[in-house]
Amino acid sequence: EWGFNGPVNTLVRRTYPVTYYAVDQSGNQATPVVRNYRVDDFIAPVISLNTFDIVEHEVRTPYISVSASVSDNYYPAGQVSLVKISSNVNPNVLGTYTEVYEAIDGSGNVSTKTRTVMVVDTKAPRIWGEIIHGCVGENIWPMWGISTTDNYYSPSQLKPLVEIVNQNVNIWEEGIYSITYRVTDPSGNTSEEFTRYVYYTYWPKCYNSTVSVNDLKSV
Repeated sequence: EWGFNGPVNTLVRRTYPVTYYAVDQSGNQATPVVRNYRVDDFIAPVISLNTFDIVEHEVRTPYISVSASVSDNYYPAGQVSLVKISSNVNPNVLGTYTEVYEAIDGSGNVSTKTRTVMVVDTKAPRIWGEIIHGCVGENIWPMWGISTTDNYYSPSQLKPLVEIVNQNVNIWEEGIYSITYRVTDPSGNTSEEFTRYVYYTYWPKCYNSTVSVNDLKSV
């Protein structure tokens, strides 16, 4: 025969000792055996980031981390510890960062969850410049006076990336011409096209506004 000293309550977390007895048909009794049954919570808490696992954030804008929340199969929220154990997000520098959360319940079950934060640049630069004046027969430097601005990249980084989309300048005839530009930043954002005029006139009613030691490229 088998017996025990009390039922195991699977609804209450504790250790239950159970004693087993054995008697054969001749009345011989075996030495009782005690087994301890531990009723506990072995399931780790569940962390909710309250965001997607991967989020994008615009560079050089304030970053406010969304608080995570936690639930557990046994313990109420007040008995589960939830902390952000690491975060290296720098909203001012493009890159991929992480925020790691850890939850521990009253039984010592641990879970972690990571939010990946991609700091990105999605804003296009701007480009502009002054009117160019030239004397008939003289070359001009089309990049003269071109200015750029961007939310992240500096003018010195953008200047080499400026391209001429089209132009109709004829240096041998007096007239009003145009050059159209655009610039694409290293993040792949392209500016709106910018068109400026080029005024060519005959001597002596003319001057070449682009003549300088920097005039390395001409049209």
